[in-house]
Amino acid sequence: MWKLCKKIEKFSNALQPFCNNEWSFSTDNVQAMWSHLSEEDQQLFQFSMVGFDWTKYLIDHYMGLRLYLLNEDNSTLKISRIKYRR
Repeated sequence: MWKLCKKIEKFSNALQPFCNNEWSFSTDNVQAMWSHLSEEDQQLFQFSMVGFDWTKYLIDHYMGLRLYLLNEDNSTLKISRIKYRR
C-alpha cells in the first residue's frame, strides 16, 4: 500500500505544473506562413481544424491505446464492452 501511495504522490507531483499553470500559445508564425503559401500549396497542406473529424480521431486514438499501451487486440473488444455495460 505504501508503494502505491508513493507512486501516486510522485505522479501527482509530476503533473502539478501542467495542472496549476495557465498556458497561452501564439499562432502568429503559423498565420504568417499560411498567408505566404500559394493557393495550390494551401489546398495541398490543409491544416485548418474546421473540417477535422474529431469522432474518427477519438475512435482511432482509443483503438491505438488499446493496441499499443494495453496490448489488447480487437478480438477482446466485444467482451470488454459487455463488461463495461454491467
